Amino acid sequence: MDSDRAARKTLDVVIAGIAKILQEGNALLFLDLGSFSIQERASMQGRNPRTGDPIQVPACKKLRFRTSTVMKKALNPGNYLTEKTKTTKKKVASKKTNQ
Repeated sequence: MDSDRAARKTLDVVIAGIAKILQEGNALLFLDLGSFSIQERASMQGRNPRTGDPIQVPACKKLRFRTSTVMKKALNPGNYLTEKTKTTKKKVASKKTNQ
């Protein structure tokens, strides 16, 4: 049980540190894991799903996490297309449809 409490306490400290860095407006990068950043979302017109009435959704901040290429490759060994390959395939497909 002591190890569970210690692990939880350590995790709480790490999460608080990440939150503090993001609140200051900075992005956080873990090279082999990914990056955390904040995106500002503008207010927008929405709909109440129950009644269908229009509502104003207020502006807010959104947490964004982007997985690193190292982690993507580790999770999908032998099955990971690089961004360059994906872009090339899209270009080839669009050329075929335009002809």
